[in-house]
Amino acid sequence: AMVPEVLLALLGVPGEVITLVPATSDGGQERFRVSPDLPFLEPPERASLDRLVSLGYAFRCLERFVAREDEAGTTMATLPSGPEASFAFNAPASGGSLYRRALAAGVSDVLVAYESAILRLEQDILRGVTPALPAALESALSGFALVLPALHVTLRPVIERPDLKGAPLLHHLHAAALAAGAPQLEAALRSLRARCYRAVYQQLLAWTVHGVLVDPHGEFWVRPVEGAGGDGGVYLGDFDESGAAKVTGAGGVALGWQPDKYGLDDSIVDGDTAGGGGRSYFGDDDAIRRRDGGTSSDDAPGDDGGEREWHRGFQVSLEALPPGVELPAAEAVLFAGRAVRVLTRPRGEFAGGSLLPDTVASRATEALRGLARVEGEGNDGEFDRLAFENTVEGIRAPVAARLGELVVRDAKLAKHLEALRSYHLLGRGDFFQSFFEEAASLLALPPRANTAEADAAAPLAPAALQA
Repeated sequence: AMVPEVLLALLGVPGEVITLVPATSDGGQERFRVSPDLPFLEPPERASLDRLVSLGYAFRCLERFVAREDEAGTTMATLPSGPEASFAFNAPASGGSLYRRALAAGVSDVLVAYESAILRLEQDILRGVTPALPAALESALSGFALVLPALHVTLRPVIERPDLKGAPLLHHLHAAALAAGAPQLEAALRSLRARCYRAVYQQLLAWTVHGVLVDPHGEFWVRPVEGAGGDGGVYLGDFDESGAAKVTGAGGVALGWQPDKYGLDDSIVDGDTAGGGGRSYFGDDDAIRRRDGGTSSDDAPGDDGGEREWHRGFQVSLEALPPGVELPAAEAVLFAGRAVRVLTRPRGEFAGGSLLPDTVASRATEALRGLARVEGEGNDGEFDRLAFENTVEGIRAPVAARLGELVVRDAKLAKHLEALRSYHLLGRGDFFQSFFEEAASLLALPPRANTAEADAAAPLAPAALQA
């Protein structure tokens, strides 16, 4: 009669035989234990059952953590998709975490394996293969005896602190894996950390390949800066008294973005998942007109064609850097995403098109998929810093080359620099000498505020002809 209750307790359900002992005021932890009202149990059997049902309590706590994170992600999962969602979610989402949801998915895999082991154990007991003795049950579940309670202890700070997310969560898992000691526990923690890094790689793919910042909870190291212009959580204006831009805590949401496609499925985002996302920043004038009631962003006062976004639109947050990601690599990621945004959302005669070849995006996507595949399957969940930095550089280099080609060759940067040196830096001394001679009579008189600009323009034309 005890066996069914013990099996239920192993799945986190207490009863009359296995009871739930609440936490005490003197620091005693909540736990499962064998009811003291069973005099027929010998002390060794009672101790064995107490050790055994500690697995059930760990399962109970971890299962609740998974359910809570799934519930927290429900709001993001039900966001509308399609063009109408482009401008709907500029504010940071309250609660939730992509990294915690990825961690919960990894924990769920462990719990599913444990549930399968309990089911097999029940079948073996019914067939008489395994005797219904505490020692036999403990032996049958020895593979989880270390891992499951230790995972519960390791993740207790995560369970108790819903705000532990992003880089601090990754650092916590990294430190726990280093201090694990037991190979089984270390492998389990590495696997959980790899699941969290999968969410990082999907954010990385969205940013470096599509120029879309998928960071509704402020966890990615690329952060938007208020006052930079644009959509998706980045706005014009709002600088402090010193003139510094205010930093917002989270990024925008891509067109048609769904958390399950970016954070919790088994593959890196497909190339077309975010392919239409974010095109409104520079090129999708129709979407901007729909949002602004028929007014294109090109007509907006103070519009600078993205100049402010490039220089002050996004920045690297040092406290958001995960373990193993150094500042140079983070800045390379920042540059790649900014360049992709500029190249894929041009204005003027190129509006609605892209200045970046499709092969660049496809190669970057494959590179990130390969990196995630190697670290998730072929490297025991260990983060490979060298491979990561090489992959980031492989993404940055062709984007930078294309941007340099457009600026230096097509936009004739050398010609503009020469004009800057010649006129603004006084490289053409003969021009200014001629200008001063032509404007001598004008400069001898007090300036007239109403006509000063026109008066100064008059001697410029003959000075330019003479020079």
